[in-house]
Amino acid sequence: MYPTLQHGDYLAIEFTKKIKAGDIILFNNNQDQTFTVHRVLRYKNSSYITRGDNNRAKDNFLVKPNLIHGKVIYLIRNSKKIYVLNGFLGYILHYILILRKIFSFVCSKFYRQIMRLL
Repeated sequence: MYPTLQHGDYLAIEFTKKIKAGDIILFNNNQDQTFTVHRVLRYKNSSYITRGDNNRAKDNFLVKPNLIHGKVIYLIRNSKKIYVLNGFLGYILHYILILRKIFSFVCSKFYRQIMRLL
């Protein structure tokens, strides 16, 4: 979930079942029996499709509503309270972060090609 969430952040969770696209949720991951925090992309076939903000691909599993503990409202980093973007704005932020990664990758490839020519 980097850069939205960083190692050492404390998360404030609102225990709710009202989840929408763009929300950052805490859920039980049935694949390895751990807690996971990822952003909701959409609701499909009675399950949620999720992805971490720093991941290129969406998760290879669906999250059932009964596995969700709640959504992240804010985090505490270096004694500062920082509210996270949920809902539509969170959804937009997620895609901006993905586009930034793609742009950075393309630019680095282009830069390497130019350096080879010099």
